[in-house]
Order: sequence, then structure tokens, then C-alpha cells
Amino acid sequence: MKHFAIIILSILGLSSCSEQSPNIDGTWILSNYILSNGEIEFVDIDSRVLLKTDGNKFKIRKFRTEKNGEIPMDTTIAFKLKKNHIEIENFQEFGADLVFTEDSIVGTFPDEQIEKVIFKKLPRTKQKISWIPNNKYYQFNGNKGLVRADYVNDSIMFEYGSDNVSKVNWWFEQFEDYTFLVLQNPVNTIPILIDSVSNKSVYLKSIEDKVREYEYQEQTPIQVPELLGKWKLTDKKYDDGEREILDPFSRNNIEHLTIFKDSVIFLSNGQKTKCEWTLSGSGKMMFVADKKYRVFKILELGQKELALEIGKEHFENRKRLIYRRE
Repeated sequence: MKHFAIIILSILGLSSCSEQSPNIDGTWILSNYILSNGEIEFVDIDSRVLLKTDGNKFKIRKFRTEKNGEIPMDTTIAFKLKKNHIEIENFQEFGADLVFTEDSIVGTFPDEQIEKVIFKKLPRTKQKISWIPNNKYYQFNGNKGLVRADYVNDSIMFEYGSDNVSKVNWWFEQFEDYTFLVLQNPVNTIPILIDSVSNKSVYLKSIEDKVREYEYQEQTPIQVPELLGKWKLTDKKYDDGEREILDPFSRNNIEHLTIFKDSVIFLSNGQKTKCEWTLSGSGKMMFVADKKYRVFKILELGQKELALEIGKEHFENRKRLIYRRE
């Protein structure tokens, strides 16, 4: 799926010159592939290419694959525009072709799987982006309904809907006048264009086979002071209601919890562990920084009783833990 990127790399440093039509001016992003069977294939972050026209040259940039990773490509090549065909020296020798349309650049080249690569033109920037989401809580309408996003610090965000919770690494990527929010979950890494920012809303665009627009709406986090204090385990059940047989090796065998504003102390299998934690903006989850983050769902909370759901981790089922205040 990376043949096109390899071809681009093969011709770096080559140059030619000619007059060009101004219609191609702008910034473009490699959005998706079209396979030989007609299906759409999404582009991995390590093949995401940005193009910016500069006279008769393309400035080419690729995204980093992780927050502190090096930018793998940042260079310039020359091209000619003949009618709607973009010619780059030696490029056509690979049997490849680039065709410019009003809102896309379409690349075709010999490949058994990929028939076309599609670049989409980015909208003109409206304003300089100034946005710091750290320690803020947002809601937006996703593909499957309402989704919440908790930015717990400058590199980690938790995204969750009605059930599933995903830990997401995030960072900003700058190219020319454009700012991208890059989200990296366990499955893929996605650059999302930050279109504009208002007082309480952030407008985002995911540019793939289609342009999908999202509005982050900042919310006031819910405070749950009743959660603080000392709690002792009184009952433990699986999520299907069956009582658990004691497993001394279980990470979820937490006999005591002492919850402070910014930290929590676990007593588990006779050992104490102190971790930082953050309450979700919805007030329904604890994000606990125990080596890798763990998520504790707050099922019930009263003056005397606390019910948490913990798991799934490794081969353990989700468990409902009942605590009484000490």
C-alpha cells in the first residue's frame, strides 16, 4: 500500500521548470486509495503526504508516526502542468500519472491492488489556530452518537461513548498555515484538520474518502467530592452477576481504596500502590495512571457505598466491586 510513497521518494531532488496554471495553487493531502476492485482503502499515517504548491514546485511533507518521532519527509520537487496533467521528471517512467481536477489530484500507477491515490485540497485557512485542550472536557456527535473526549494532559486523551473507552495519544502537527490534531489509538493514527476555534467550540475536519466535520463542544466537568475518602471491599462479582472465586494473582483484587483529590492508594494482595488519577468530565469514570492507564467505571456512589466496574485486562472479565466507606 506504500508504492506511491516509494515512487515519490525515488524522484526527490529531480527538477524541471515551466509555467503553470494558478488553479492548482493550494495545499493538498493524500486522503485515500481506491483499490482495483473499487473498494476504498484508508491511508496509514506513515504514508500520509501533504503537498503545497510554490510556483512550479511542490513542497512535500509527511506526518510523524508518533509524538516525538522525526518527520520522515520534508522536501521540494519541481513539476510541469500540461493541461490537467502534472508532469514530474522521471515520474512517468514508472508508468504513473498525476491528473489535476478542480478539487482533487488523482494518481494512477501500475499496481496489482491499488488503482488510484487521491489527494484532496485543503480549505483556505480562516484564522491562526490557538487551542490548548489540556485538562479540558468535550462532547461531539460521532458516527455512532454522542462521544466524549477528556484531555487529561498534554499527550493523553480518553474518548468514550455509551460503552467503550479508548486511550488515545495526541499531538499537534503544523504544516504551512494549517494545524492538525493527530490522534493515535491502538488501531490507527489519524490527522484531523483544525478548521477554527471559537469561545467554547472547536471545529474539526477528518479528510479521507469523504470530508467529515465535527464540532468539539467544551463542557463543564462534573465534580464528585463524595468519591474522596477510604473504602473497603465488601463484595466482588463478575459483570454477569456471578460471585468471583478469590484469585490472589488478580490485579483487580483491590481490598482497600484511599482516594485523594489527585492520587489514590490501592491495597492489593498485601501491597500498597500509589497512583495519580483523573476524574472524567462526565463524573462517571476514574482514569488511573497505574503504569498504563486503567479505567474504573463508577456504577453507583452514595454516602456509604461505592460500586466500581474494573476490567477488562488481560484475560480477566469485567468485575463489579462493592466498597463500604470506612
